[in-house]
Amino acid sequence: MNDELSDEIIVLKICKGRLCLPSSYKVSNGEILFLTRNALAPSSLAIYTRKQWAPIRDFLLDKSFPKPRIPKPGKWQSTARCVLGNAEECIVEGGEIRISSHLVKIADLHSEALWIQGSDRIEIWNPRAFDEWKQNQE
Repeated sequence: MNDELSDEIIVLKICKGRLCLPSSYKVSNGEILFLTRNALAPSSLAIYTRKQWAPIRDFLLDKSFPKPRIPKPGKWQSTARCVLGNAEECIVEGGEIRISSHLVKIADLHSEALWIQGSDRIEIWNPRAFDEWKQNQE
């Protein structure tokens, strides 16, 4: 997770697997977003636009070079499987996206979620899990 001060953190409501997108996130109805398990913090989710997702998918599928940002060198196949195997297309409808029950369970989401928008990605966290993660980083 990009832990710079420039990150925007917003508390969002989740109801029946639907996440309301913040008004600051400019996206059109019908736009496709990709939602998957976060490779750098597997108990959270990551959201990507189609433009962001394509090079990430290609990077994880390319076996010809080492993967420097993956925490455990030599384990990129399992990381790729984790990210690609959990990736889902989400269509924006009325300023919301539907999060599958599978991904809700991975991130342990209930009635609230943290939307953390950094410079290169958006992460969705259970607020308690994010607090625990932050404490472990200090």
